[in-house]
Amino acid sequence: MPDTALPVQPVELPEGAAERYARHLSLPGIGLVGQQRLVGARVLCVGAGGLGSPILQYLAAAGVGTLGVVDDDVVDLSNLQRQIIHPASAVGAPKVRSAAQFIADLNPLVTVRTFDTRLTRDTIGEILDGLDPHIVVDGSDNFATRYLVADTCADRAIPLVWGSISRFSGQVSVFDDGHTLRDLYPEPPEPGTVPTCAEGGVFGVLPGVIGTIMATEVIKLVTGTGTPLIGRLALWDGAEATMRTVCFEPQRGSVALRHTTPPEREQVCTPAPVVTPDGIRETPVARWPELTGSGVRLVDVREPHEWAGGVLGDPLRLPLSTLKTGTLGSLDDLPRDTPLAVYCAAGIRSRAAALLLDRAGFTDVVSLSGGINAWWLRR
Repeated sequence: MPDTALPVQPVELPEGAAERYARHLSLPGIGLVGQQRLVGARVLCVGAGGLGSPILQYLAAAGVGTLGVVDDDVVDLSNLQRQIIHPASAVGAPKVRSAAQFIADLNPLVTVRTFDTRLTRDTIGEILDGLDPHIVVDGSDNFATRYLVADTCADRAIPLVWGSISRFSGQVSVFDDGHTLRDLYPEPPEPGTVPTCAEGGVFGVLPGVIGTIMATEVIKLVTGTGTPLIGRLALWDGAEATMRTVCFEPQRGSVALRHTTPPEREQVCTPAPVVTPDGIRETPVARWPELTGSGVRLVDVREPHEWAGGVLGDPLRLPLSTLKTGTLGSLDDLPRDTPLAVYCAAGIRSRAAALLLDRAGFTDVVSLSGGINAWWLRR
């Protein structure tokens, strides 16, 4: 096995497991020993909702020997749009009970331990002491739980697979080897500044995309297959169908983002360039309050239907589709040396808009990488 595998003791496959896991057994990088590691692994999944559903589904199908599931919520009818392990018949039932039944039906070789409780400093310690997981995977949906889980895993040196979703976009990373959530997001946002799924909505298939990536990272860590997302933050924009990766270093107390790779390019971490390959200046969206405070005008280039979900500050509004026609709209009367900071949903359209504005004669234009989704998802 590769040296990147966690110290999970391989165990003999249960009777009848060889046929069930046949496609793993013949897969280079996993094979018999990798599958035995999966069977010997103990994984705690925090949350049995949108992210927890695909995480639990694929980890159970892959043959993780022991799955712990913690959630104190019950199944609601509005959950069924995206929480695919819960049937309509489970509405009103505890999510951990519904999840355990789903796993038992999918793979009876998996041992499930359920914890129908809210995580606090006391309960998380008791759960971790009792389960002794090799990995924790966080599919929770609130900031208090995310920071509690991340801080506790960092203190106990337990690898953490982390993910977050909002509307059409999501993020995934692995915190281990000195990397923590607070390296990316030192503090949680102020209450009420980030819309919940109930307030802002969520694309039904988005948890499936992000949760499946999270399950992938767990399996990679257990088996030592591939390169885990340690020190890298993957950002998926479902509306634009783009994935990019931001690299960061362990650095408590401050954001340490270094480099953003273009979509569908090789993901290599190098020092951050001042100018992108297409000649566009780019800076993290987290800087927008600082920029506007120094006189920079924000420009929102999303489409009008997206503005209803919220904007950054008091932006000028110029959809990219309009800009592509050569129309400058609210920007037409601005002096061409006006400093502009352009943003969209995830930082892709803003780069295209920045290039068009540069061609239109504006001399001080910067694209806000990550877009408004990254701002909403900041921790």
